[in-house]
Amino acid sequence: MTHFELFPEFIVEIKDDQGVLDNLKKTYSHFECSEKNPNVSVGLITGEPKSVCRLGASTENYGITRDSELILKRYGNRMIVSEDWTKIRTTEGMSTTYLKAIIEGKLREHAAAENYAMIHSSAVSKGGEAILFPAWRHTGKTNSMLTMIERDYNYLADDRVLVSDTGSVLGFPTTVHVMPYNIKTFPNLQAGYSSVIRSKIYNSINKTVNDKKSNIYKGIDLVNQAIVANRMKIDIEDIYECDKVDRSNIKKVCFLITSSEKGVKSDEVTQETFSSALSSINEFEWNSLISEMSHVHSSFTDKKVDPVNIEKIVKSDKNVFESLHNNVSSNMVKVPDEDESWSEKNKTSIYNMATSRK
Repeated sequence: MTHFELFPEFIVEIKDDQGVLDNLKKTYSHFECSEKNPNVSVGLITGEPKSVCRLGASTENYGITRDSELILKRYGNRMIVSEDWTKIRTTEGMSTTYLKAIIEGKLREHAAAENYAMIHSSAVSKGGEAILFPAWRHTGKTNSMLTMIERDYNYLADDRVLVSDTGSVLGFPTTVHVMPYNIKTFPNLQAGYSSVIRSKIYNSINKTVNDKKSNIYKGIDLVNQAIVANRMKIDIEDIYECDKVDRSNIKKVCFLITSSEKGVKSDEVTQETFSSALSSINEFEWNSLISEMSHVHSSFTDKKVDPVNIEKIVKSDKNVFESLHNNVSSNMVKVPDEDESWSEKNKTSIYNMATSRK
């Protein structure tokens, strides 16, 4: 078994000697630590879990065991979660999206007690000062982060960070998920050539099966997500000479939004916009799935199951975001569509806006 300390005193234990959970281990590899008592334990399912009742079709459903464990089934793959969400068991093909929703839901609850909130953001650091690029998916987080690393910044995160109300940030330096449009803008990423090929295959399949309802297409999509997409990742240190940073102080927060206008433009951000923008991103990325699983779990039992108090997390997040706005510089940055190649002029504009004192 392997242990990971994702936040001070928050330990995830992964029990797997068959290589089934290697993707999850790789995601958290930077946080590997000595053996400690875990907050969340992840292992493999042995035998066939039996539902006493279920919600949904035979191929895609939620169920409940006699021990009040939640069962999530997705096309032959299953995940079983204990009543308090501290123990997870899974089959080989289950998407890490669901595993991470449970793990990081518990992590966010733990961090909220220390006035920290998770943000869907890339981040870089230099000289103890961090720049964050929060955004919705496919809006420029990775391109912005790579732009700064090309200019001698170090790596904090590609996808998520933990920030405090006073302006400190804890890095989450996972592997970087590379897409074709990232390679268009940063050709040196082709050093990971296999990732390029996989990326093209993934996008071609995804475009074909998107929104198709038949089980055949759903099966193809499952293979695409579980086998192809999970391998389109690189270690940033294999491409660039930079360090992975564990902790820094936020100098600036640059919200990224896609614009049809040419070039890169920047506007000021009010406290209300700052807080609501971060909250809406968190709702889309994490909160809605956690709420769904929690509500379903409760519906199967005679008592309210509240293994992750999402309402408390949302309230804490809002308090952190409002305080953070008062402690750091922030702006809204309009960027080109990531599907287009970002010019050197655009990258220079991103760098200048990110490093300016305004």
